Amino acid sequence: MRVIDDDLALKPSGPIARLGARRLSELDTSPAAPPFLGRLDPEGHTILFGTGGVGKGTLAARWIVGLVAIDHRVLLVDYENHPGEWARRVAGLGGTAASESVMYVAPFSAEWQGKRGPIWTGARDLLDLAIEDGSTFLVIDSIVPACGGTDALKPEAASQYTAALELLGRPVLSLAHTTKADDLRMPFGSAFWHNLARVTWSMVSESDGALLVNRKANNYPHLGRYIVTPTWYDGVLGEVSERPYSVVLADRIAEVLADGPLTVAEIASELSAESSEKVRPDSIRAALRRDRFRFTPEGEKWALS
Repeated sequence: MRVIDDDLALKPSGPIARLGARRLSELDTSPAAPPFLGRLDPEGHTILFGTGGVGKGTLAARWIVGLVAIDHRVLLVDYENHPGEWARRVAGLGGTAASESVMYVAPFSAEWQGKRGPIWTGARDLLDLAIEDGSTFLVIDSIVPACGGTDALKPEAASQYTAALELLGRPVLSLAHTTKADDLRMPFGSAFWHNLARVTWSMVSESDGALLVNRKANNYPHLGRYIVTPTWYDGVLGEVSERPYSVVLADRIAEVLADGPLTVAEIASELSAESSEKVRPDSIRAALRRDRFRFTPEGEKWALS
């Protein structure tokens, strides 16, 4: 066995300095910085996921404009290659001033001259671009195309994607779709994506907008539930509002099930009895399936988990 000289290891040219190792006692122990805009992890990876057409892009545009307002420069990496959509969204919400602080690049477009393939192949080129532009935050649209043909449901895709973000060294918001419309507990229903991200949000259509739910927040308490409503003026996105969703259907169902398991029909009857508004069984089924961490099926009945 080769013995390593301890004195050599402690020299500036030794492994400690070369490999970036530090004593745990040297690391910052101050409380975590608050999330940007109350939504985005300030140091790591945030995922916004939901069904197609639910409004993830419009909400992300609102967050981009919000980031610019607090002096960030955003690098928008569009693997879906929809420059016009992004330009219109950001300009509609923040005007030319916001658009000036957003650098756009499409790694699968004809203009891209860097390495092609999944994000972990082109990460070095993206880092060079971020450094030259002074970008302090990245937005990636979206995870599946950014994996460049690698199956996003496989564990190695999540780990390679995460490694690429570590190389970029900036907080990132990634957009993602769901594989099942009724499974909004984790991105793609995958524990790997869920565990490796720092903050995750789900979006699903509701009657008066889209329901935005915080599914995970490392370092923070639950960040809440909101109704997201976009407003368009003559086809131009002019506003995206977020208001707290204080009394969601799932919370009302949980109150009803506190006395014991019930069928969907029984739940509907109870909810309709307490309000003049009739609650549809389909809405109840969707709420039960979305919140499987709160509700458990017991034959034809549902109970609190």
